[in-house]
Amino acid sequence: MQREEHTKLSRALLEASDRSFASGDRIQGSQELWGAATHAVMSVVSQLGWKWDMEELLKETVAILAIELEDPFLGDGFDSAVKFHHNFYDGEMEDREIEAEYPKVHQFVNALLPTVKASGPKVG
Repeated sequence: MQREEHTKLSRALLEASDRSFASGDRIQGSQELWGAATHAVMSVVSQLGWKWDMEELLKETVAILAIELEDPFLGDGFDSAVKFHHNFYDGEMEDREIEAEYPKVHQFVNALLPTVKASGPKVG
């Protein structure tokens, strides 16, 4: 995306968040506020020619979890989620790619969430 597209999307997401919060959808409103903020930053970063990467820490965490839980698929599932994260910012995923990657994210989430216990810091 170009700087102008990030700017336009940031403003649109900000307005959408107002509508979501007004209708009582706090989760969607929160996502839209996050999107508005990050696209605003990306507009400036794009203008300055800077590079950035948010996912590295999460990728490292998932790699550790994959070892702990003995589930090597977790890395692949998270990679698919990262594709959607990028698509949130650049909108360049094609329909066939969305269809192929969407189930992998569901599988990732469904594999990971059952490991969360009601109490205690340990997984698995």
